[in-house]
Amino acid sequence: ARIIMGVGGALDMLGGSVERAPSWMRSRNLEWVYRLILQPWRFQRIMKAFPIFPFFIVWETVKKRIFFQAVVRVVKQVYRDFK
Repeated sequence: ARIIMGVGGALDMLGGSVERAPSWMRSRNLEWVYRLILQPWRFQRIMKAFPIFPFFIVWETVKKRIFFQAVVRVVKQVYRDFK
């Protein structure tokens, strides 16, 4: 598979078994923090995945020889967002 997406948490929210984070947290992309507070057993899994995920992003972009174009695009977007 070229793209894999986890939907477990989304299904919990859609099913109504877990409530969504307050709107101020969602608008700041902090819904994952809210879920971590509600479900502290997730902490170990998040700490395992957190350092690995950026490594895989960099590895894939270097492999496809688009690393520097991707960095330039991200830096431009961050600059626009903080302007």
